[in-house]
Amino acid sequence: VATETTHEIKLQNLIGSPNFLWHAVIDAQAYTCGNITDAIYCTDALEDTATGLTVGNTYYIQVYSHVANANTTFDICVSTNLIPGQTYVPDDNFEQALIDLGLDTALDDYVTTSNINTVNDLNIRNLGIFDLTGIEDFAGLEILNCGLNFLGEVDLSQNTNLNSLIADNTALVALNVKNGNNTNVTTFITLGNVDLFCIQVDDAAYSTTNWTLIESTTSFSEYCGNPIQVAAKVYLQGAMLDNTDGFMRTDLKDNNHILTVSPYADATAIVATDPVYIATEQDKIVDWIWIELRDATDPTNIIDGKSALLQRDGDIVEALADNTTTPVSFNQAPNDYYIVIKHRNHLSVMSDIAVSLSSTVLVVDFTDRANQITYGSNAQATFGMPIDVVAMWCGNVNGDNVVQYSGTNPDVPTILSTVLNDPDNFLNFPTFIVSGYDTNDVNMDGSIQYTGTNPDTPFILQNILAHPGNFLNFSTFQISEQLPENE
Repeated sequence: VATETTHEIKLQNLIGSPNFLWHAVIDAQAYTCGNITDAIYCTDALEDTATGLTVGNTYYIQVYSHVANANTTFDICVSTNLIPGQTYVPDDNFEQALIDLGLDTALDDYVTTSNINTVNDLNIRNLGIFDLTGIEDFAGLEILNCGLNFLGEVDLSQNTNLNSLIADNTALVALNVKNGNNTNVTTFITLGNVDLFCIQVDDAAYSTTNWTLIESTTSFSEYCGNPIQVAAKVYLQGAMLDNTDGFMRTDLKDNNHILTVSPYADATAIVATDPVYIATEQDKIVDWIWIELRDATDPTNIIDGKSALLQRDGDIVEALADNTTTPVSFNQAPNDYYIVIKHRNHLSVMSDIAVSLSSTVLVVDFTDRANQITYGSNAQATFGMPIDVVAMWCGNVNGDNVVQYSGTNPDVPTILSTVLNDPDNFLNFPTFIVSGYDTNDVNMDGSIQYTGTNPDTPFILQNILAHPGNFLNFSTFQISEQLPENE
């Protein structure tokens, strides 16, 4: 665990063959055994310096050799470069610039902190600097011009007074300006950094609107690390009813009713030839779905949400992917989150606990009746489902987060209204069938009918009468969505 932003890593007391080893430092959230492609650094030296670390984060040191069947023992020494009252500045050109400004006296990798913590304007443009380690101790810094250098990664998250940044053409690949002061920034320029794809900020929407002197390939985010991933699984009761193969029906897709644009708020758009859209068998899509992350301490607080695609075996997969199996990812920091799944005419569900998400895929299965993880009481349906399976309650066609057959605000009249008001139903028959993609299609077969040979209304009545809480079998009973905000 990093205790400072910079640590010395040394391999010592090597015994055996070979007598030299290499090592890499890798963020624990990005670590995959044997894969060092995301390493902070790799080196064939026995000692090196890891910079730009986040205090409190866990990092792995992977030691390896190019020799097969190596048999070497060694010690690892991890230390800090701290000297009380001194700031570590490993880049000689950066330190020389501070000497030239009268802020330092000797090229020895250290600067007296009290000499720099009140500096409010620092111009170090075009000085051949590769590493800005030490900038974090410029506590009073308001104006920074570090353009035309070779900085790679810059962390300005500790510079809480910064209001002007010029960092053009600095070979940036990572920039963190999430310091709580972004709304006071009047100048922000990062043009010429073609490999800078994400800038970490306080508020992505604010920065996108107000900081426009960036490359077209650069975007803003509250988190620029590796995305966290969740492989959620859920069944929609409507698509399971009367389907005998144990999976959800795909009538909406089979009849070309599912659009390539999500019906939810983000309007995610895919291409009709995308593998995920044309998938077959168990990977064939049932419908669009909404997946949400909520705060671990306040599950009414929505952290993030996005459209995804639900496959007939219950898997929720990334819509914007070049395959059919990519878990849903979010650009959020690794942490504990409640998972919420929403569908346009089913009652939403939430995990009963906050689960730990990271770049390592976590499976969250809402379908197992024997091991239910759903928040609330009777939050999912067993009626009409296969043995040992639960599914999201269908019938929320009027969108009020309550399923009701008759009473104060029933769902059934919405179905009748849809049927009677269809332009092709000029005789106003309640048995008329409306075809298409519609929330009134309770069983998701692509047809809406009030009464007749295959009506949707009985499914709602059956749910009401089958609910474990409706012990008096009232048709006016309400099945309420089990989310904290509805309590």
